[in-house]
Amino acid sequence: MSTPRTDEDAENDPQGAPRNGVFLRALRVFATLSAVVALYALYSVERVDIDCDLQLAAPPEVRPGEPFAVRALVFCDLDALEGPRLVTPEVMLKAVDEAGRELMPSARPRPLRPTALDTLDGVFQAVGQRDQFLVASAEHEGVPLTVRRALRVRTNASPEALSPHEAGPLQQYSLGRVRALGDQPAPDRLLPRVVGGACVPEVPCTIVLWVGVPAAAVKVRGANVSVDRAPNEPSEGLLTFVLTAHGPEAEVTFEARRGGSPVAERALRLPIALGEVAITGGSAFGGAYTLGFPPGRSAVTLDAFVAGRWRATRATDHASFSLRDLGQLPPGLVRLQARADRFSSEGAGGRMVFAREREDEQAVIELARALASSHEPDGTERWAEDLPDFARADPRAAAAFLLAPAEALRAQVPLPASGRPAQLARLERTKVRMRYGVAGALALSAWLIALSITRRGFLAVDQAQAILDQARVDGADEQGQSPPRERINARAMVLLMGLAVAAAFLAGALLIAAKSLWF
Repeated sequence: MSTPRTDEDAENDPQGAPRNGVFLRALRVFATLSAVVALYALYSVERVDIDCDLQLAAPPEVRPGEPFAVRALVFCDLDALEGPRLVTPEVMLKAVDEAGRELMPSARPRPLRPTALDTLDGVFQAVGQRDQFLVASAEHEGVPLTVRRALRVRTNASPEALSPHEAGPLQQYSLGRVRALGDQPAPDRLLPRVVGGACVPEVPCTIVLWVGVPAAAVKVRGANVSVDRAPNEPSEGLLTFVLTAHGPEAEVTFEARRGGSPVAERALRLPIALGEVAITGGSAFGGAYTLGFPPGRSAVTLDAFVAGRWRATRATDHASFSLRDLGQLPPGLVRLQARADRFSSEGAGGRMVFAREREDEQAVIELARALASSHEPDGTERWAEDLPDFARADPRAAAAFLLAPAEALRAQVPLPASGRPAQLARLERTKVRMRYGVAGALALSAWLIALSITRRGFLAVDQAQAILDQARVDGADEQGQSPPRERINARAMVLLMGLAVAAAFLAGALLIAAKSLWF
């Protein structure tokens, strides 16, 4: 009786099938390992999430070569129940063209400086005279972060939008009419203006009053206010009063008197800034300013706007500052704003400064010319051509009076652009490519493993049938060999088993490839 051949003999038989047993085993190992490695790579990529967000604030338009302020904010733990937190990794800033080429490749990207409010600030400058992109990059805990913001370079760049001081109806500036009292003539003007645009409760507030002719002494009375300083002598021109508002509402009445008798009065509802940063001290030409922090705040952000555009920014926890602290600012009109909110201009205190080397009547004339068309006619528009004597005598008061209407407005700090949506899109594209790659690897593994299983199964069927046939011959079975139908059925079962294994792999591949559609 002859000994039946095993499947290993069939694979390595030099007279029969090629010696490919080692090759087939290597294929099976390779298919299994590739499937395992692909699934592990997919698992690793799917676990990746961007839990930080780099945001960049910058003006949308600038003039060629004009410096401008930028601010970066890096938020992490975005999904935390207590909310995200600000971190301050090193943030580098550079300018690139539309194709992503750096406009100044020889210059090292500029780092932004961390501040007391956990923001990162700096001053940048447009490169060349064409539109470009600002690219900020950072790395936090091994995760790279980027954000890209468009920057239009225009010779006629638009200023930032201005908005009125935010206040309720009883905290807004409201000026009554002049009421004549007695028989003596009333001054032709009783026009008060609030320095800074609004008064912060419990902080001294300066009011400049224009008293017309004939001259009169002015007294102040009111509700929820105390008078810290007031002139007593009869005069015409500009009078400076220092008041302190107590509470969310305050109203004062200016009473003009002559010879001990009242001749006119005018009521003013003071504009009240609740929770705003107070900027006091200094003058309309500069100097040392004092910051009044809102309750619970120990640091604020200072912003400077030149020609209506965001020029410089700085976070500080000091109670005093000067223009020099904001860097090199050009002479001319500068809007100063101080805010406790890191992200918007709401609650910002404002001051206007006419930065000049000299504080004289010529400065007041130039300021009157610059502001001639910025507000409703009230008599000050003529100061550019015919400056009154009282304005010549007190340039600081005249400049403060001219600038007060503009101080009631607030410039909007540009909203930051977020880099997270673009990074999430790139991460999703990477995940999709990985899914398709893993699906392809599984499909290849399915083909190799199914082919190996089917071939080994066919060999096993042939060997089993050969053993049965040999047994029949040895037993003098008159049938001799097994019917062909048995061999076909056995091969069909093997083929179905191989297809089932392949189908399982392919089903997994399809689920992985289609994940973006169902998850």
